[in-house]
Amino acid sequence: LALVQFTATACIFSLVVMQWIFFTTTLAPNQDVAFVLAVAFAVINLLISTFFMGPMDPPGWPWVERLRYISALDYAWQGVLTAELKDRVFSCEAGGAQGTGV
Repeated sequence: LALVQFTATACIFSLVVMQWIFFTTTLAPNQDVAFVLAVAFAVINLLISTFFMGPMDPPGWPWVERLRYISALDYAWQGVLTAELKDRVFSCEAGGAQGTGV
């Protein structure tokens, strides 16, 4: 089931990105400007997604949470995490590095 969810999330994200690329090619006067707009979209999505910042707002940046609503990468990343980690329990009791001073 996780593989199906991951594949569906990846396909939906790919469609969103391709839509943005087609949109930038219609707005831009040439290919170079369209490329810059597409890269700007990707960078903004990476910066405001939970992939880099984590699920909580950084201190002093309450506006980031509102920007995450427009981030396609954030939705895709949350979908991947849900597909992979839902209903899993991780135990930290029996660990290899405890008490070794490492």
